[in-house]
Amino acid sequence: MHKIKIDTILPIFEDFVEKELDNDNSLLSKIKANIENYVGSNKYEKLILEHIRKDFKAFILQSPQQQESFIRQWKIDKPNLFFCEKIKGIDKKTPFCKTILNKLNYTIFRSVYGTKISKLSSVKTCPYCNAMLAVNVIRDRDDSLKARLQLDHFFPKSRYPYLSISLFNLIPSCANCNHSKGNNDVNLDNDFHLYTEDTPVEKFKFKLNSADIIYTLLNNPNKIDISFNSTIPKYNKMVNSHKNNYDIEGLYNTQKDIVEELIWKSQIYNQSTISDLSILTGLPEKNIKRMVIGNYIEVEDIHKRPMAKFMQDIAKDLGLLN
Repeated sequence: MHKIKIDTILPIFEDFVEKELDNDNSLLSKIKANIENYVGSNKYEKLILEHIRKDFKAFILQSPQQQESFIRQWKIDKPNLFFCEKIKGIDKKTPFCKTILNKLNYTIFRSVYGTKISKLSSVKTCPYCNAMLAVNVIRDRDDSLKARLQLDHFFPKSRYPYLSISLFNLIPSCANCNHSKGNNDVNLDNDFHLYTEDTPVEKFKFKLNSADIIYTLLNNPNKIDISFNSTIPKYNKMVNSHKNNYDIEGLYNTQKDIVEELIWKSQIYNQSTISDLSILTGLPEKNIKRMVIGNYIEVEDIHKRPMAKFMQDIAKDLGLLN
């Protein structure tokens, strides 16, 4: 719900890729060798492989815009190179699609690098819903349960297998959003992507529809109504798509007790009280506000804890935050 500028993450990802490629025994070096040693069976396959081999590091670090540009070109040149049309209602991978997935070895890549990639990006919560941690509990080979950060392919790997290990195509997400998104085709104009080349813009906003007044008068939290909309009209299409894909309003309207508590706090902790507590404790006012709200209060910290975006927006509506 809050984008991360690629420039802030790119140097971290670049350092990671360079170190892995400098190590001949690393998995990434072995994947590179797999691609270099494979020869396609027709000109389109050879062109794809050449694109990957030309600069493997740059290929791994392609921006979302570069990825989408490449997708558009191949949809024109050879639309069924990776993904056949539906047969009896089921999408079918082509043999070349299966081969690319095998050569890039995403399954092993995910197990070796998945958690590290998520930590490098500093994203702990699902960027699609911000309601849950980007963690999935799985049963390991030794039958033990382990919590692992989950990655979603923004451009689905079944449709675009050559992007299966591109770092900016791997989005830390919760299992619910990953499942909801599935293999649906997406584009950067209509669908939310975590990373951006532009200055991040707050396109999304949670808002109370006079909930503070209604609740105060009626003392009925069920009357609280939470909406999720665009702050800028030109992004309405993206926001509506996001709401429909993940049922954001339905999800957050189950959290009315959080709003109820924020309403109580807004009635107790005015600016004078915040200042007094700051003097009494010796803590900065921003620390007091964070404790009062019960979550991070800075926009750049939204990805650190579930519901931070939601609680920040509602707190601003109630005057708890500026």
